Order: sequence, then C-alpha cells, then structure tokens
Amino acid sequence: MLNTEQAGARIAQLRKQAKFTQETLAEHLGVSPQAVSKWETGAAMPEVALLCALADVLHCGTDDILRPQERVLQADSTAFAYDETFTPAPAKIKSKARNDVRIIELPACKMVSSGRVGWDVAFEPGGQMERFDKWFNAYDKTRADRFFPRDFMYGPECGSWVEWGFAVTEIPADIDGLEVIDFPGGLFAVAVSVDADDKDHGRVHNGIKEWVMASNCYALDITIDRYCMGHISTPPKARDVMGYHQMDLYVPIQVKGA
Repeated sequence: MLNTEQAGARIAQLRKQAKFTQETLAEHLGVSPQAVSKWETGAAMPEVALLCALADVLHCGTDDILRPQERVLQADSTAFAYDETFTPAPAKIKSKARNDVRIIELPACKMVSSGRVGWDVAFEPGGQMERFDKWFNAYDKTRADRFFPRDFMYGPECGSWVEWGFAVTEIPADIDGLEVIDFPGGLFAVAVSVDADDKDHGRVHNGIKEWVMASNCYALDITIDRYCMGHISTPPKARDVMGYHQMDLYVPIQVKGA
C-alpha cells in the first residue's frame, strides 16, 4: 500500500537535491506550487502522467518516489536507508565487492547528438537513431585515437526519451543536420552488463546504486542534465567470439559533502 507521507518526503528530498524550489519545480511540470506542496506533505499524489514527468525532472525512477522504503539496504548487518545526509561507518563495502564498480571522470565537452527521441519511436526504421548511427559509424572511422569511449546513450530513468551523443574535440564540418550539445562531464560509477538484456541492465544498474549508497564516500548525483548512460565497450572481434556485446553502464555520482 502506498505510504503518501513517505512518498511526499521523498519528493521533497529529491527536489532539494536537484536544487529546485517548489515554485521552479511547479513551473517545470506546469502545475501550481500549491500542488507540489500537497505532494510533499502527502496530502495528495501526482497523477500517473505527472508522476512520470516528475521522475524525469528529478532524474529518478517512479519507484524511487512511490516506494522509497524499498531503498533500504543491508550492508555488513547494518541496515540503512538512502539519505544524502546519512554518513555510514567506514568500510561498508565488503572487501570482495570493492572492485565490482569502478569510478571514472569524464571531461565536459561538446557532443554531436541525435536529439531527444521518445523510446517508443527511437529505433524505428529511418528514424532519428538510425540517422545518427549512420553518421556516427562513418565519422568514428576517421579518428586516429582509440583510447577511450566517445559515444554514449542516455536518458531519464523514467524512460520517456533517449538521446545518443558522440564526444568531439572540434565540431565536424558535416554533422548531417544533427544537434550539438554541451556534455557536463563529471564522476560516474561504472559496471558491465549484457547489451540488449533488460533484466541484466536492471541487475547491474541497481547493483551500482547499492554500491554507491553503501560506500562511505560517494552519493548519487541527480542534478540537472546528468543521466545514467550506456556505452558498448566490446570491439567487433570480441563480440564475434563471445556471442554478445558488453555494455558499460554509467551512473552519475558525486563525492559526499562536495
């Protein structure tokens, strides 16, 4: 059964972490500040369509809002709920799990982008993703370095849209009418999943979040324009012998207290 008070408290927490006032959040959603206030006190809950939009704006999943009590973890026999202000004792990550997730930093840069496309039409024949894929594969063959990933697919956890971007040091002369965006970069917690396997994506994605929350030094970063991302890391020869692609999943994080 939905606990509206807990859900409301979670909305308020996520709003503050995203550095929104009730007024600015209301403006993003096309509702009144009074409506946001009612949600946060548990006096009312957003309708389904608004809930999805709210999750998009706050960079979370709907379950993060509706069932925050399920974000409780068991680590070294000490249970704690995800809370940006909570400081667990040291060494919450068990020694065997310390290298299950790696921490990397990506630089801010320009990206050639597919633009935001609804998931329901993103991969239709002749669609925007196919157009971007054709440009990306042609342009990628022209670069001399192969030392780090350049392309990432990302979007809000609510899944209302997806975007595919390719990092560039200089904007190419021919981008086939695609968009150019500013990628904010930052710290990410990363682990490997199986490409095109939604169940494995979910397992790995949740595992990364649990690892971050169980650490004593990192917190999930839900600030605007930082999204969970995916990058296919296997070269073609590895794909041929393994029979599947590996996908690195990137979850945005920040140093606690930073």
